[in-house]
Amino acid sequence: MNDEDEMFYAHHDCVEGLLQRGRGLGAIRALQVPEESAEFVYDAIRRDWRWHAADDRSVYLARLVQELELSLSPILSQLAADEEACLRACEVLELLALTGSEEAREGLRAYGREGRYWHRVMESVVPGCTPVPRPSLDQLSTAELLGLLADDREKEETKCDALRALISRQPTEELIPLVPSLGSPDGHRILTLITHAVERLGAAAVPAAKGWVQDERPWLAQLGAQVLAEHPGPEALPELVQELAGQWATRTWCGPDRTARRLARFGPDAAAAAPYLRRFWLRTPHSYERAAYLRALAAIDPHGLDYALTESLWDCEEPARLLAITSAPASMEALARIAILRDDPAETAEVRAAARARLASLTGSGQL
Repeated sequence: MNDEDEMFYAHHDCVEGLLQRGRGLGAIRALQVPEESAEFVYDAIRRDWRWHAADDRSVYLARLVQELELSLSPILSQLAADEEACLRACEVLELLALTGSEEAREGLRAYGREGRYWHRVMESVVPGCTPVPRPSLDQLSTAELLGLLADDREKEETKCDALRALISRQPTEELIPLVPSLGSPDGHRILTLITHAVERLGAAAVPAAKGWVQDERPWLAQLGAQVLAEHPGPEALPELVQELAGQWATRTWCGPDRTARRLARFGPDAAAAAPYLRRFWLRTPHSYERAAYLRALAAIDPHGLDYALTESLWDCEEPARLLAITSAPASMEALARIAILRDDPAETAEVRAAARARLASLTGSGQL
């Protein structure tokens, strides 16, 4: 989606608009009025309502199809549409097949034999066509992963896998001195995932970033500038609040999550930003950024946030669901939903693991 398409979004507080945005409340309300909501769900599969490629809808929509007990016929028919619409249908059908839907599985098998874009679905639905995965590095220790990153003889592919494994663990400051070596020899290209890995280090990366920003290599200087911008001093607070207010005034949907993260570091001192953060969370069509607004509100002004966190257990975005699993109050409704997420084979491994951990912690403390 882009700015020209914004007018086509339904109101942010009606079922159609909520489903277009992937809000958890959309799923909750759709389950309350299934017959009225069915067409909105089909439309969300037929048309790409994502604002940005980073936004996710497939798990959200597949779960709605399953929980509303909708017919798969319109989705199977969509396989005959253009490539993008076909692939959206495929993503939903693949997830439904994972949950045990033979109709979805057989529909994909048939498409794999005869469909125009058959090669895009073969790997996930036809036995024997799945490529052999690269060996996982998850079993290596943190020290061993750091050793791979420090070894100039290792391939870039291996180093990316090492970074991916590190990102799934607690941040380690031992990564910091290795960062300058994780770019291309010409100094213009950064190793995939290094930005995310450095972001997770938080303020611990600031001292090194002050040196990186002076480096002649463009990627390292830019990375250093990003780190420093994410950790502003107190004098930056009024400007950041004004920046967020301006983004709201212009309905700038891409980028306010960065402003929100920077504001969150000021805690309650950034209270003037809270109304704008709430508006962005309620209305943004760029669903990937919603979790950042919730985190910022939790740090700045958590008043009334319990409902938003509970609703987010139904959100289309994995980061929002993860935040909700760890932070939503332990109500009967929330715990029931967390149990569903724990057991859902279509859900991501990270969400299932977080749901197991939350329920186990409550059992261990006697709250269950």
